[in-house]
Amino acid sequence: MKGSPMNGWCTRLPRTVKGRADSLGEAGLKWLQSLDEVIARLEKQWGITVVDVLEGGSAAFVGLSKDNLGKECILKISLPNDPPDRYRLCVNTLRAANGKGYCQLYADDISHRAILLERLGPRLYQSGLTPEKQMV
Repeated sequence: MKGSPMNGWCTRLPRTVKGRADSLGEAGLKWLQSLDEVIARLEKQWGITVVDVLEGGSAAFVGLSKDNLGKECILKISLPNDPPDRYRLCVNTLRAANGKGYCQLYADDISHRAILLERLGPRLYQSGLTPEKQMV
């Protein structure tokens, strides 16, 4: 592990994510300390660049990313207390849905409990569409 847990992306984590990582003791500290390295590795592996941290989550790093063509996507790296079975269920569900009713799964890396997802637009309730049209 390199650096302290307060370098790079850790300083931009939402307070709730940082607090939850801190509450995990040694496992959370290791997750924080390795976050920059993991992000750099995933950027290289998936051909993306993380450009910002998104707010609102509480159990993962969620970063706005861009691929090599400039298309926006979402990188999510779960905290270490997320059970592996729940991670696998999430990945399998997204893969099976193939973008129908869920965001598209572009890539996953179980060793880091990381997923690369399609970036969705505004929330459906903000679209003005009827519930029937929202389901299409």
